Amino acid sequence: SSPSSLPIARSQPASQAASQPATVSERPACLAICPPACVPACLCPAESAPRRRASDQSAPRRTAGHCEMGGAVSTRPVDPNEYLATLAPDEENRRARATRGWNVFSEDLEWAALKLQAKDRALSVGRRQDADVLVANKTTSGVHAELTFDEDSKLWKITDMGSSSGTTVLRGGELIELSTNTPHSLSICCAVRLGKAIVTLVSDQVSSKALIECTSGPLRGKYWEVPNGTGILTCGTAAACDIKLDQLEKLEESEFQIFRYNGWFALSDSSKRENYFTTDNGKSRRNVNGIYLNGKKIKPRAMNFLWMGAKITIVREREEGKNDTDILGTFVVKCKFK
Repeated sequence: SSPSSLPIARSQPASQAASQPATVSERPACLAICPPACVPACLCPAESAPRRRASDQSAPRRTAGHCEMGGAVSTRPVDPNEYLATLAPDEENRRARATRGWNVFSEDLEWAALKLQAKDRALSVGRRQDADVLVANKTTSGVHAELTFDEDSKLWKITDMGSSSGTTVLRGGELIELSTNTPHSLSICCAVRLGKAIVTLVSDQVSSKALIECTSGPLRGKYWEVPNGTGILTCGTAAACDIKLDQLEKLEESEFQIFRYNGWFALSDSSKRENYFTTDNGKSRRNVNGIYLNGKKIKPRAMNFLWMGAKITIVREREEGKNDTDILGTFVVKCKFK
């Protein structure tokens, strides 16, 4: 059947949304929509915050420069060895076979999260309105990629359909650029970059707990658990930050925050940096200082969903106007399984 014939759940008018909240169990389609939760107390300004629905009227609006620190009540997990950045092939195969549902997260989805169920046909991914997985980003092609479910491995495969901006699989700290029309198997907790949009795919075997471990820098070997509920894990030089980097120069009071959104984990550059600045001679120059996710700089105050093994780095120029940079700290995301 064609993509347009599939009964995809779409957003409802505000008048219906309040009386008929979207629930996964009520939707027979292969893509069930999860309505977004309230925006957490993070540094997302109002203009770049996730879309607000009629049911989100109580969600606080954020303004640029606003900072709330020390949100994590407890950041020490009971047993850090229960958290993993990678899975052995045999264990991943076992977890994949035990999976009954897949969650899809992206700031660029029509909604903040989707429930993905196996189907006997390919699911289209792209910017077209009739796409099965609608990714509303201008760098994503109309028909960018296809998702197919492999009954043998019980894992999803993604195929680039000749997109103009390319498809990259983000598995752990790796970046795997795909060739056109070549299927690639996804893991049970990974991400895919479609142009500049990142879509995270998570098996229901992954629990709602995550740990952030420092692998380079002055805090190497230390770790912090992402707090439950609306708590925020904060990093910066301020005394109230959970990950305190006051021993390093050139850092801001708040560098990044990690928080829960719609049942999963998201990262935000919480600094006051801008992507571009004006030099002394009046020219506009890209600011290379910032927070990088698997080697790609993230936009200040934008939400970025994470995945198992994702690598977060703090990068600074050694000297302004030069191409040399230093990595002041590296943090790896580890997940816990059910």
